[in-house]
Amino acid sequence: MARTKKEELTKPDFFTTALDTVSSYVRDNLRTCIIGASAVVVIALAIAGYMVYEARRSDNIQYNLTQALNAFQNFSATGNEEALAQAKDLFSKVAKENLKETGHIADLYLARIATLQGKQAEADKVYDRLARESSNSVIKALAGAPQQPPPSGTGSKNTKP
Repeated sequence: MARTKKEELTKPDFFTTALDTVSSYVRDNLRTCIIGASAVVVIALAIAGYMVYEARRSDNIQYNLTQALNAFQNFSATGNEEALAQAKDLFSKVAKENLKETGHIADLYLARIATLQGKQAEADKVYDRLARESSNSVIKALAGAPQQPPPSGTGSKNTKP
């Protein structure tokens, strides 16, 4: 172990000097420091609150999408028009939430429902918009594929978008 020289021991180190400088600044500007610390706390709480809000919103959208898919699947299996109306309502809620990919999936199903209801022109408008706007190649491919209504008298078979 090397012996330290007497000059090195009497010389203040960096940490001690920095701590003294900060403590004297805080003593001289206590009000400003309290205001600054309060602002940092308020900003941190606002960011945390926004993150919680977005997480709950995303969870709610995913729940609505799942419920809509279940209702559409129920319609596909049983032909229940009530389930189709419920699916359309839930898909509309999801589409209005402005989440790009999730909203585009909901729009694909809404277009398919419009096709099933004989509103081909409305469905074509949605497919054209999705083909232009979506950055997802799968959604573009599904939106660009020709959609035909099921033949009459065959029920609701092949109702996936």
